[in-house]
Amino acid sequence: MLLVNAPSWILPWVSIRLLFTAILRASGYLLAKLPGYALDEIAAIALNFSRIDILRKARKRRKLTRLLPSRVVRPFLAPWRDQIILPLENLRDLVLRRTDSAPTSVITEPINDDADLMDSESKPKSLRVLIRPLPILLISLTLISLIAGRNRLGDISGGTLLNMPTGATELMRIYTDSWHAVALGTNTPAMPILPLLSLLSIFTFGNVSLLVTILFLFGPVLAAATFFAFLRDRDLSQGNSALGALLYALNPLVITSISSGRIGTLLFIIFLPLCALAGKQAHTPENLSWRKITVLSGIFALLVSLSPPSFLIGVGSMVYIILNSKWRSIVFYHRIQKFGVITAATIGALAPWSTNALLHPTKWLMESGISSDVGQPWQALIGNPGGVGSPPIFILGIVALIGLIALRSTHAVLLGALTLISTSFAAILMAIAIHANGDSLHARVWPGASLALANFFGLIALTTMLNGLVYRLQNSNFGYRHISTAILSTVAIYSTFALSIWWVLPGADSPTRSGNLQIIPPFVAAATAGEERSRTLILQGQQSDLGTSVSYALLRERDLVFGELDLMYKEDPVISKIVSEIVDGAGEYPSEQLANYGVRYVFLNEPVNKEVARKIDGVGGLVRLSATKDGVLWKIAGNSARVKFTSKDAEPMAIPSNRISANFKIPNSGEILLAERFSSGWRLLVDGQFVKPEITAEGLTKFKVETPGDALLIHDGTLQRAGISLQLMTIGLIVFFALPRGRKRSQISDVELAR
Repeated sequence: MLLVNAPSWILPWVSIRLLFTAILRASGYLLAKLPGYALDEIAAIALNFSRIDILRKARKRRKLTRLLPSRVVRPFLAPWRDQIILPLENLRDLVLRRTDSAPTSVITEPINDDADLMDSESKPKSLRVLIRPLPILLISLTLISLIAGRNRLGDISGGTLLNMPTGATELMRIYTDSWHAVALGTNTPAMPILPLLSLLSIFTFGNVSLLVTILFLFGPVLAAATFFAFLRDRDLSQGNSALGALLYALNPLVITSISSGRIGTLLFIIFLPLCALAGKQAHTPENLSWRKITVLSGIFALLVSLSPPSFLIGVGSMVYIILNSKWRSIVFYHRIQKFGVITAATIGALAPWSTNALLHPTKWLMESGISSDVGQPWQALIGNPGGVGSPPIFILGIVALIGLIALRSTHAVLLGALTLISTSFAAILMAIAIHANGDSLHARVWPGASLALANFFGLIALTTMLNGLVYRLQNSNFGYRHISTAILSTVAIYSTFALSIWWVLPGADSPTRSGNLQIIPPFVAAATAGEERSRTLILQGQQSDLGTSVSYALLRERDLVFGELDLMYKEDPVISKIVSEIVDGAGEYPSEQLANYGVRYVFLNEPVNKEVARKIDGVGGLVRLSATKDGVLWKIAGNSARVKFTSKDAEPMAIPSNRISANFKIPNSGEILLAERFSSGWRLLVDGQFVKPEITAEGLTKFKVETPGDALLIHDGTLQRAGISLQLMTIGLIVFFALPRGRKRSQISDVELAR
């Protein structure tokens, strides 16, 4: 009727709206697991648009016999506002499974109308809201966070946090690229926290830097709000819930994560209570439906994307729960089946990073960011991970103490055991040293996820023990319960106040602050940003008990941004040998070898060790250009272009290139030398013919060309696309099976249809 009677000038608009809304309704029916209704929608709209001849005849006949103007059909076209609001309301009803049941009430005590009237008259509604525990807690934490974060207003970096890209699209480009132009190049998949941050930046209109600033500025407030919601769901009082939320938001782990730039751990702490709310009864998967299992798969994938060590914790917990059941019983096989689905779905949802981590298991121990040393393993007992930005050790955490006391409680013994197990695992992780992200030296593992779980379990145990504690103390003789309560209260009050004062005063001057973290001097970045795409070797001296050690990093025309350092997980032995020779002032032609790797500049970052600088001055082929407060800079003589062409009777010729690809002409037969790590994915196309890549003695890539012609250099990202396709397919299946099933119209009451 609309297509026949609508005015000609709005007919295209009406057609587009009908088609678009039909597709949306069909998609909604598919998500609601009602494929029959989806096919009906598609068939109906296809039938309308497949008979254009009938539509044309009807409009012609309508024009001849028209008695009313065309605008009378406008009310039959629903407003855009209603078409947006109605599906959202239906989706909400579908998720919440709302039913029109009769209202019921349970009266537990007599109602005093006079008292309620006097209370409402004496206290305005706004005042009654403000004096509740949650508003007081959130307002107090907001004020403390703003004062302590006065140096983190604006774009922040520092500590373990690199500069953020310009927007969400740049993060997604890093994540989807098959070849990453960092160091000598790598095809290592990026960490899954990148697309998650891109998705969260929807709330800041794609501004990732603003999102990160908000998280680091109001992280304790968000953590307190989520943990308060979790405790209230356990039917605890508002006072106990607010106390637990305060201790959850103000502890050494949260403050250290903010001060040192551990964004993955901070998000893990914020999301953990919400995930626990949605993941109830995960310890008995045999009693859960497959829909609930897919929800648990999505939750597990979310937590692992924030903090990869949580994968080891989760898999270990699953194995323990499986072994805790009777051997080869029905429960045993059900647990294997459902936990296997959760693990496989998590790996698929985090592909291609997860599949690469299966081949390199140390990746499960790494979080995103710059490598930074942590404290001693015993510091896990006081809840302080140590390292840069951590509070002093005399500010004690109370988690281990809560775990010990909870072992004597009949209501919280399991939570106490989980607290101590998580604390012990954190201490074990802090004792393990691995090759860190983008560093040639070893660093101990950051225990963020395990300490966060220890805080989570410990504070649940504390609030559980506090429930009815006053009554139990009043009706029992003086003993262990009174002493442990006094000790725990004293330590908790001291820790909270001392940590707040430290964070507001000296702790505000943290490594993570507003401003861009710049390593490469601006003029060096400008010089290497040309078409030759050369690199800069950054040297950083570090003093230790064993003497002076030098770490290195290869950077291109700009400083690294968030997510790129995680791709440089492994050092190159040849580069390490060359750096060792340069620092020692020895070796045969180290500058020529560096030129083969596309290195044009060597920069010794501050603090400058004068002895190391003097030895580098003595290396042939290195010319000192400048010495400033930021460091000392040398230039390497020779051709250091990223792509070079060599032939028998000519000098190497520099070839212009982009970040990854290159388009050029080959004058005659010879070799194309590419100063990138060898990968079988490199492709050189010469006049429509592919040239097979070969590996050089230095581990780089070269191509032998026999004839001149137009050449195109690219990197084939088939494996990367396959991994992302697996990820999208897995996430789509998780969302599809996690959504509730819709009801057919025959299953809906007349009252609901009439609404």
